Amino acid sequence: MADTETNGVATNEKDREVEIFSSPDHRGDGDGEAKLKQKTEALVQENDELKDQVSQLKSEMESLKWEGSEMMQRLEEMESELEEAEENKKTLDSIASRAGELEIESSSSRLELWLDQWWCGSRASPSSSSVLPQRSLVKVV
Repeated sequence: MADTETNGVATNEKDREVEIFSSPDHRGDGDGEAKLKQKTEALVQENDELKDQVSQLKSEMESLKWEGSEMMQRLEEMESELEEAEENKKTLDSIASRAGELEIESSSSRLELWLDQWWCGSRASPSSSSVLPQRSLVKVV
């Protein structure tokens, strides 16, 4: 079951559990047992530190997920605002275009009125046919 074995100590990579095997080499050897106990304690301590790191990384990951979720929500809001702004721009362009058409129609109507007045005035007095009216109603755009 052990993934690796070193000097009578096997570590299971999945759970990072430490198993101590009794071997004929370590029986009765007080110095070997002490070294084995030290190695075991060091591995247990390392395991605890790794568990703490994993816990911290999980916490950071959850925090990043939450921040990412907030960013996605804000992005969706901004996309909606952009679509609304594009629709407003189209509406304003349409209004500006229509206003320009109305200005042209208005200028055209004033020109027609001026021409009618000029024509009628020139027919009323033949000597003023080459004279333009005193007041100009035409606005050059």
